[in-house]
Parts: sequence; C-alpha cells; structure tokens
Amino acid sequence: SVYRIVFLPSLLDVIQEKGRAGRKANATSNDYSYRICILLESLLFLFKRILNPKEVINDESYRHQQIEDLLMTCKVLIYPLCYAVAFETILAKPASIDGQPLIAPCYDCPACQSL
Repeated sequence: SVYRIVFLPSLLDVIQEKGRAGRKANATSNDYSYRICILLESLLFLFKRILNPKEVINDESYRHQQIEDLLMTCKVLIYPLCYAVAFETILAKPASIDGQPLIAPCYDCPACQSL
C-alpha cells in the first residue's frame, strides 16, 4: 500500500504514486491500495510556494502551469467521481459511449465508497 499525507502538486504525481501500489508481482486488488489524506495546510503551503514573489522563476508561464496543475488535482480529489475514472478521462482520453467513459471504477476511492 501507498499512503500520501501531504498534498500532491499535480495529477502526474498522483498517477505515478498510485502506480507504486500495484508493482508487487502477482498483486491482486486485495494486496495493494493507494490512500490520500488531504491536508489543507499542505495545499496552502504549495500555493504560497508557487505564488511567493521571492521565488526565482525564469519563465512566468511555468508558475501559471503549476497553479493550473494544483487546481486540477484539487478538482479531481474533491469531485464525486471515481479517481480511476477521473485519471483515465483526464490523462488518457478513453473511449466512451454518450459521453460516459468506458472505464471500470476502482470501488476503493472515497467516491466509490460513498455509492
């Protein structure tokens, strides 16, 4: 299992860490999990770090990209949609029927647990 106790700055970080949970050979869904604890303090820390005027950034568009990435991560983690479905929809653009992605839910994230 992988447990995250501070906020991740981008969806790519979430996907990369989520992948660590399933690296065990012959793993089943009972063998691995990925848990995120959303701490408001760590989210605020990331915003302050990104927006710090003393932080030297050669390309201002990079600062804007960091903010967009952070906001997208927030959106996915608080939106009532299965994390697996959200990640695949945003990053992989999966096949769909009538706008509904053809992705099996994980049945383990907070959105799936509330069903």
